[in-house]
Amino acid sequence: MIKKLRWKFVLVTTAFSMAILCVVFFSSFHTTKNAIEKESEETLSMIADMKQIQVAGLPYFQSNDIRVPFFLVDITRDGVIVSVRSNYFSTDAEDFEMDTQWLINIVQDALNQEDSTGIMKTDQLRFYRKVRLDGWRVVFMDMTMEHNVINNLLQNMLFLILGSFLGIFVLSLGLAYWITKPVERAWNQQRQFVADASHELKTPLTVILSNTDMLLSHEIQSDGNTQKRLENIQAESLRMKGLVEDMLYLARSDAEKKPKQLERVSISDAVMDSVLLFEALAFEKQKELDYKIEENIFVMGSMNMLKQLVEILLDNAMKYSNQGGKIRIELEKNTARSVRLMVSNSGDTMTEEQCRRIFERFYRTDPAREHNGGYGLGLSIAASLVKELEGKIWAESKNGLNSFYVQLPFVKSAQEKANKRQV
Repeated sequence: MIKKLRWKFVLVTTAFSMAILCVVFFSSFHTTKNAIEKESEETLSMIADMKQIQVAGLPYFQSNDIRVPFFLVDITRDGVIVSVRSNYFSTDAEDFEMDTQWLINIVQDALNQEDSTGIMKTDQLRFYRKVRLDGWRVVFMDMTMEHNVINNLLQNMLFLILGSFLGIFVLSLGLAYWITKPVERAWNQQRQFVADASHELKTPLTVILSNTDMLLSHEIQSDGNTQKRLENIQAESLRMKGLVEDMLYLARSDAEKKPKQLERVSISDAVMDSVLLFEALAFEKQKELDYKIEENIFVMGSMNMLKQLVEILLDNAMKYSNQGGKIRIELEKNTARSVRLMVSNSGDTMTEEQCRRIFERFYRTDPAREHNGGYGLGLSIAASLVKELEGKIWAESKNGLNSFYVQLPFVKSAQEKANKRQV
């Protein structure tokens, strides 16, 4: 229980913290990316507005603040390229003639765009188109540097997120142990108290039952009321003894740290033996007991544990089925690797919450309901047994039929293993 609580705390804390960090990081990334793109667009606009001066007979831009690869193209109204100028791209005659078709294509694409600015994805160029009196001026900027900056930014943020995740996970794990330490101490104390109290109560209960049995077995001069009182003492003492034994079993089950030694046993035999015990009781209470048990099904466990599990489920079905109701038990191989045991009885339909909480200790679907000889610990013990058997247990309720399912790992018999080797 404490272990599950710790891991829940770690998972919730880590998930919540990482969600906030991811929102912050990716919001920052999106904002920075938009700022870089906006700055690139402003740079293109500034380049398009720059004038040129003659330096040693060659055109030269007045601003030396531009440090990105770009080139601009002036086009007439007729679509004729007048000039291609740049401080970073080569515009020699040979190179220009070699790339004339490519240049014409990207210029035509830029002129055909609805927006005055955009991106040539195939050529990794950002463009800006400016209308002039004699035509257009189109500025192209290489986006390699912009992409490198954005990719480096994204990579750094991913590393930060990964590092933050590891840091938060370790911190949450430490906090979980620190926070749950008092809870674990209180839980251990409560568990020890239940075990000690249950153990101590067994002795006086045994004495009470022994003396009651002795008084009832001897012929004493007493009236009918005295006899009835002795029988009531005996009945209630037996019920209390059962409660103490159940509490002691659960306390020992909680305290058990080493797994029990399990062996290969026949669950088919365990279920059949338990059903035979309840047939007479079902006949006495005028309830129909129907069963379908597949033979030669083996699981890892012990015969006593399996019988106790089946008897708890059958006893629960017997107590809470309606008058003249029907009880059915089925055992079959659910899949190639699992076995399914089902015990159902007719009765009041349970809600989903009741089906989920029915295995809690001392839980009752109806608090005002009579005890029926139990205290609400039987199904808790069944759940504990299933856990030891490395299976799972759950309840379903539909149309006045309450069903309890147990799924356990299937173990092949020696004959089945031999047949498989022969195949």
